[in-house]
Amino acid sequence: MRWRCLTAVSITVSLLCQSGCVGGGKSTVVVTDRDTDTVWVRVLLNAGSAYDPTGKEGLAFATATAVQWGYGSLARGTLTDRLAGLSAQIDVWVDRAVCGFDGRCPRAAWPEFSELFVSLFAEPQVGNEGIAYIVADQLSALENLRSDDARLARAVLQQRLYGDHPWAHPPEGTDHSVLDLLPSDIRDFWSTHYVSSGLMLGLAGNISGSEAGRFRQSLTDVLPSGKTPRCEPPAAAVDGLQVAIIEMPGQDPRSLLVGCPTVIVRGDTDFPAFQLANAWLGRHGGRLTELLDDKRDISFVCWSYVEHTEPYVETDVLTSGRPRAAQCFFIETQPAPVNTAFILNIILAELDELTARDIPTAGLDSARGYLAEHTRATAAHPAYRMGMQLDARWLGLSGFTDGITGALETTSAGDARRAVKRVVDPNNLVVVAVVPSGQALASQIMRHQISYSYPEGINRLDLRSEDLVYLAYTPNWDPRKMRILGADELFR
Repeated sequence: MRWRCLTAVSITVSLLCQSGCVGGGKSTVVVTDRDTDTVWVRVLLNAGSAYDPTGKEGLAFATATAVQWGYGSLARGTLTDRLAGLSAQIDVWVDRAVCGFDGRCPRAAWPEFSELFVSLFAEPQVGNEGIAYIVADQLSALENLRSDDARLARAVLQQRLYGDHPWAHPPEGTDHSVLDLLPSDIRDFWSTHYVSSGLMLGLAGNISGSEAGRFRQSLTDVLPSGKTPRCEPPAAAVDGLQVAIIEMPGQDPRSLLVGCPTVIVRGDTDFPAFQLANAWLGRHGGRLTELLDDKRDISFVCWSYVEHTEPYVETDVLTSGRPRAAQCFFIETQPAPVNTAFILNIILAELDELTARDIPTAGLDSARGYLAEHTRATAAHPAYRMGMQLDARWLGLSGFTDGITGALETTSAGDARRAVKRVVDPNNLVVVAVVPSGQALASQIMRHQISYSYPEGINRLDLRSEDLVYLAYTPNWDPRKMRILGADELFR
């Protein structure tokens, strides 16, 4: 067996962190693996959509687009050709707190790729033609958001969780705010938010610490100086069962989300226990999949998440996600509209049960094994380790952490239930459903007249006693906290 050599080097110049205010700082993480022929790079900046000025929602997204398209150094469209010639890739994403730039290239292409990567961060030279391209691209992204039931449901969940806080609007902004963007807005945002003091850099693969130091210096030289911006994370809370039913007629939408804010994030002592409960509930082959897919075949998949992720950004960088000082726990599934109310009742009943009773021993052992295997499989990848360390630095945690290593074997069923009770209150949740007819679903929910249908091959009689329990579960619905929205009206 050939052993792979993974060397983690953390070059920390300074880490700016204070109570309730995280992110930023001059920190570089390097994970060297000489057995791979690839180099991965990640840049994090405090330039997420939470920093959009009022009335200019979508500005962070537009600035990242300008940087990605090479408006500081390249003619539009040439970046794609140059990356193709290097067999390389650069993905740019904008989340609430941070903006991220993920790159990958073969080792042999690193000198040219690194120079190209750095050149993107020069001051964007966006004129009237450039802003027209960016605005058109962003309006198209918003239109795509409104037509994608899964993404739209997630965006509305964030809106309902965070209310008037800047985290509530999608990174793409709104049609109205995007149309008001000017070239000077992009240059101003770059000069105040793409500052070198807020740069966090990660490198992984066939790369040395000295090369990382030179690369960081090149980035620092091209970025403006200034104070790292800060945006306080939201103190989200849910009052009652808040329901947003989104009508998307003319298609076959099938998205259902149930979520709430969580006080348990990486670094919390209950994080391993919460991860364990989540793995039992919502992993592939977990409790919800067993109930909805294996037994009833009424939903292809049902997952739960302890941290927010975006499903539509593809990247080869196997990192842990997007660091957030405030997170939400949510369950996501894609039921046929005829079964949405029934599946919602099952999910709420199971959450109620999870807060009241311990997970069965067999289920706990299965979830523990799943997490242990998943950790082993991913932690060996240098880019994943790099991403985890960057997240830990951004969150103000010392050293490397994946949140669960070393704690799985000692976490009990009681620990898991206690962690769930800190987060989940079945009477205080946000429900988002995307369906063809909002009134039909609202009527089933409020009148508690739930209909459902099983596909051919499912013996309804075998499930009758269990179904009656789920049908008898009566959530505390309040008609004043239910809204029916048109998909086409959102984020205008």
